[in-house]
Amino acid sequence: MKKPYIFFIVAVSVVVGLLFASHSSEAQTKKTAVADFTAIERMESLVAELDASGQTNIITKVSDLVSALQMAETTHEASTTLALLRQLRAGHTNEAITMLEKQLDGDLVRFGASTNEIREAEIGVLKQVREYRTEYPHKAAFPYTDATLNQTFNLLDKP
Repeated sequence: MKKPYIFFIVAVSVVVGLLFASHSSEAQTKKTAVADFTAIERMESLVAELDASGQTNIITKVSDLVSALQMAETTHEASTTLALLRQLRAGHTNEAITMLEKQLDGDLVRFGASTNEIREAEIGVLKQVREYRTEYPHKAAFPYTDATLNQTFNLLDKP
């Protein structure tokens, strides 16, 4: 397989995955576009390094891994969306809100675990979530989750 073709496959799969994974509002999409672009740049850099050193098999494996991760995330999101839609259509608004609050808790826990670098897009979303949680307080099912969420919000107070 030709090297430029492999690079093209990896770049396209990353772009397509990011586009499908993005389900934010237009305002949030603009803010996260910077983060998405950074991810694409990193992937392109990795592929270029691997290509330059002749490691085309690893390029294929990385492409397969990215595709598998994107499919797992897409499947999870579709399953969650379907469950929420069913709750809403059945008139179970409170249950749907509870599911969304738990989903937001999980997102925040993962966000807090990925603090090796925080850019403007992430800070903006985190600020919005903190404002939301100030307006609509939520108590997590487990005390350690609340502690983790507080640590995540404390990231906004760091210089």
